[in-house]
Amino acid sequence: MAMEFFNNNINNGIVQNPYDQYHDFAQAVFDELWEDTTQIRVIKEQSYPFIDEYTEYEARVDTVSEFSVNTNKMSGDFIKVIYRDIDHPLNHKGQKYKYKTDGTNEEWYLCYDRLNDLNLTPDFKCIRCNNYLTFIKNGKIIKEPCSIGYEMTSTNANVTKDATVAQRRLVCLVQGNDNTKDFEINQKFILQHKQAFKITEVNILQQENNMTEDVTMYTMYIEWIPITSNDNLELNLADYYNSVYDVEINSSNLSLVNGDTGQLTATVKLNDETQSNIDISWSTSDSSVISIDSLGNYQVTGSDGSTATIRAYIDGNEIIYDEITIDVVAIATDNKEIVINPTVMTGRLLEGLSVNISYGVYNNDVLTTDIVTVTPSGASASDYSLTYGTNIVTVTNINKSSIPLTLTFESGILTPKILEITLGGIL
Repeated sequence: MAMEFFNNNINNGIVQNPYDQYHDFAQAVFDELWEDTTQIRVIKEQSYPFIDEYTEYEARVDTVSEFSVNTNKMSGDFIKVIYRDIDHPLNHKGQKYKYKTDGTNEEWYLCYDRLNDLNLTPDFKCIRCNNYLTFIKNGKIIKEPCSIGYEMTSTNANVTKDATVAQRRLVCLVQGNDNTKDFEINQKFILQHKQAFKITEVNILQQENNMTEDVTMYTMYIEWIPITSNDNLELNLADYYNSVYDVEINSSNLSLVNGDTGQLTATVKLNDETQSNIDISWSTSDSSVISIDSLGNYQVTGSDGSTATIRAYIDGNEIIYDEITIDVVAIATDNKEIVINPTVMTGRLLEGLSVNISYGVYNNDVLTTDIVTVTPSGASASDYSLTYGTNIVTVTNINKSSIPLTLTFESGILTPKILEITLGGIL
């Protein structure tokens, strides 16, 4: 009877259940701590899933003795963070934090011991990032914060009967994300523009959540290797000259009039091979003359005699670029033509394979919105298929044909362009 009376009072909100009462007492303790504002700091927590967005929180930040932590024999700077809200969402190993250790300069930290909501005072621990791993991915220069240290058991020189050799193996902690997920054994990095190291071991076995199988922090061993002529010490990039990127604007210098609009395009090549998965950014030297957006769409706003330089560069890697000059003139000269790429098909298109053919009307090397019609002839329609996209047609060989497929590209009174494709067999 007494228990029923107690439960009814809980259900009616007259009294708290034991859990809620304990929770409120614990929160009250934290609220009291926050009355001492001299201990309050500001820390920025990265969003999860990991993206470059941060939320600012008040927190109490204390140092942690290196002898009381265990992060795979790492030595470095450690902090303990306590939030005021004891119901703060669970964080993750490898999650990035920004914190002004000296109150002025913001530094990166990685969480290595996440929030434990089973404790009376839930806290988590971070290690300071003391270096960057710099590398190129899809043409973009990536600088990934990391924490590097010696193995605690291997900080001394190794003494042999022949010589004393310095310990060359380091431990590196780095966030597991889209930029780092493709790290592999023997991948090379330059540190501090002076020394080269390669990955000898990657530990990606510690899943943060065995339901999603996410690994949010990687523990890597890196070992010293010599600098070579392929390394770029100035850019801090290893094997830089093994991957030669190039950007080329698909247009020469232009003369346009005020009010003209259009779209510029550019081609990115890696070791002379055209790349389709690398983003291009655009900029103008004078937006009062020519404005241009991220897709290369431009508008001429300058007066007769003004000039601007348009630059196309790999997104995140401005040292790889191409430029053209646009002069604003009083009267424009039309020079329209149909452009197709490729212009000639060498060899046969084998059965089951496809080829992409881009096309468009260009005026002074600038793509226009003029419509181009594509007319097939020759080979039987049962021997091939055509799939159309924006300024592109994909030709797929279904069956071998003794009669070539001929594509005719036409637009108004412009001179047509013709492309002949031989539909081969399997071999």
